[in-house]
Amino acid sequence: MRRKAQTTHDAYIDYYFHNHSNFGFITPNISGYTQFHVDAAMSSEAAKRLGVGTTVVDSVSELSIESLDLFFEGIGDGRLGIEAAEDEARFVDRDNSVSFLCSAETIVP
Repeated sequence: MRRKAQTTHDAYIDYYFHNHSNFGFITPNISGYTQFHVDAAMSSEAAKRLGVGTTVVDSVSELSIESLDLFFEGIGDGRLGIEAAEDEARFVDRDNSVSFLCSAETIVP
């Protein structure tokens, strides 16, 4: 996710960690919630040294779910999603943030 232009990275991370994280605790039918706080300077340096591009994001939220159907069944009437979106409007640039689904494959135990 990306922060709003008028929000500093530190203020964004503080709000994300201390306030918005509550949605991770109350969302039904998830088996895990992880926040990744992106270090832009280290990411840029690593990308430069690896010879790859980079993008500007402030965080990644990982919700672990068994299935998409079970996830949407848990949030049911949509109120939780509306509340989360209203909270994100305080600090997230939703127009320039993305969402994606992944499957995890363990390569090395």
